[in-house]
Amino acid sequence: MKITFNNYLDSIFRSSNDYLLKILSKKEYDHLVKTLKKNKSATSTEECVALFNEIYTSIIKLKHQSEYKKSGKSMNTFMNDRNSNLKLIWGDCLHALKQMDSESIQLMVTSPPYYNARDYSQWKNIDDYLDDMREIITETYRVLDNHR
Repeated sequence: MKITFNNYLDSIFRSSNDYLLKILSKKEYDHLVKTLKKNKSATSTEECVALFNEIYTSIIKLKHQSEYKKSGKSMNTFMNDRNSNLKLIWGDCLHALKQMDSESIQLMVTSPPYYNARDYSQWKNIDDYLDDMREIITETYRVLDNHR
């Protein structure tokens, strides 16, 4: 089935349609096409690229978030509260990170403990410390928007 938009989106689909069909479910693909067809305001190449990027990115984010089922409702309610753009979380960062949706944080400031700077009794040795840090970095990457 050939999809026609009568603008630069035709070129985008010519070059990426096989890839899109491969990575998106039928429902996601149909949603992408339907949403793009609905938007008539994009006429220039730049507008078409920006529109495609915005819609495609939102679909991919939802796809990744649906694959991660461990996020906590209370954490997400707190994180999505629009009364403040600034959130401070105090406690076990690994536990907190595992409660967050994928790609839900725009900026993160951390202060990891230095293994030899203080007596951190929770680690038996340097390997345990590094394993924990590796897991924290993996979760940090998962929750940062666009994996910044």
